[in-house]
Amino acid sequence: MIQAALTGDVATTRQLAMLLHPVVEAGFAEPNPAVFKAALHVLGRIPWRHLRAPMAEATPAATRWLLDAIRAATA
Repeated sequence: MIQAALTGDVATTRQLAMLLHPVVEAGFAEPNPAVFKAALHVLGRIPWRHLRAPMAEATPAATRWLLDAIRAATA
């Protein structure tokens, strides 16, 4: 998306932005970075999902929503 924007390809940039919008929406369903960290942990990208106080861990429902959105965007 960034490359398309940098080259002025507005149509591709818009298409990719719309594809990624559900990922952004799901990722911010709960306070950042909880949902992103939980999804990255499930995907094996980071070793733990824990957050420092006072932040709370993401709920399973929010984590599933983000994982589903990521899978749909990358299918």
